[in-house]
Amino acid sequence: MPRATLRVEVADTVLEWAIRRGRLPESKRPAWVRLKKKPTFKQLEAFARLTHTPLAYLFLDKPPDERLPLADMRMGHMAGQNPSAELLDTVYLCQQRQEWYRAYAEDEGLEPVALVGCARLEDNPEDAASDIRERIGLGHQPGLSTRSWHEAFSKLRDLLERCGVLVMASSVAADTKRKLDPVEFRGFVLSDKLAPLVFVNRADWQAAQIFTLAHEIAHLALSRTALTDAEPVGSHRPIDTIQIERWCNRAASAILLPRQSFESEFNPSSNLIDECRRLAGLFRVSAFVVLRRALELNLISEEEYSKTRNGLRAFVENARPEVILKAEQRVITRVGKRFASAVVTDTLAGNTRFTEAFRLLGVKRAPDLFKIAQKLGLPM
Repeated sequence: MPRATLRVEVADTVLEWAIRRGRLPESKRPAWVRLKKKPTFKQLEAFARLTHTPLAYLFLDKPPDERLPLADMRMGHMAGQNPSAELLDTVYLCQQRQEWYRAYAEDEGLEPVALVGCARLEDNPEDAASDIRERIGLGHQPGLSTRSWHEAFSKLRDLLERCGVLVMASSVAADTKRKLDPVEFRGFVLSDKLAPLVFVNRADWQAAQIFTLAHEIAHLALSRTALTDAEPVGSHRPIDTIQIERWCNRAASAILLPRQSFESEFNPSSNLIDECRRLAGLFRVSAFVVLRRALELNLISEEEYSKTRNGLRAFVENARPEVILKAEQRVITRVGKRFASAVVTDTLAGNTRFTEAFRLLGVKRAPDLFKIAQKLGLPM
């Protein structure tokens, strides 16, 4: 007589939570879920992997209260919403990388990063932006005048990394298959004097990525750890969050479009939409950022701003990047040159285990690590 199949009791609310958390479409849900049957243990294990949910969570009586491990300073409609598995996994991995790098920096006797905490919320964001530009090496340059959007992002990123900031950027979560949603978040910053870390969601438009990076620089200057979407500030959020985000948006605009350069380039006699598009290409920002900057500097009226903003909505700024990279270059792009160099150097010196290096860099084999070392020009 065949033995009865042992099935597991799972609370409906927990199943629904796991499906939402893992963004599992109807077409990919197992038959036992669709038919509302109890799963076997193996089926539940497969479901946990499918939804990227810790197996133990599925045995709870009710969904766990999974909270973001950093302040939620988003201004869009996702503000205050439960985080996706992709977002949580990305934050957790970056926190682990930051923890490793902090210990490395202490062992190497590295100096604290001067950019972190160099400004206060009471400071004029225009003045703070000028100071930040000096600190990161932009100085009196007119802006990120480069041949492409990709180069503009890389230029700003390289300047930050030379100052000691870890800059990580990816369009996928930790396992390289799950897409990050730019509607959910555009970036975050983990402030730390020795190991400041910025993450930019590269699934976003290129102009948005550049502004997000500048926005996170402003957060670092205030020494504020936060999840952001760099959206225009609304009135539905706590007053302290509104003050911080308004300050960071203004500082980011001034970092990317310094007053003197912008005012000298702006042509008030041109069609405003055409002028915004022209200056967007020149300064490597979105046309909306140009329009907002013109208003901030009193170059246009509120009425002109509102009317032109509506006209710009139909204009797609630029495509998402289509840069084809070799595997080792993809790793360096995701984790940043500073972090990759530190991990590879420390591993080859015998201080970090190869298995730990693989986890931190997202590679599987020693040859992958050696290729990264070669790409970075590190001695082996």
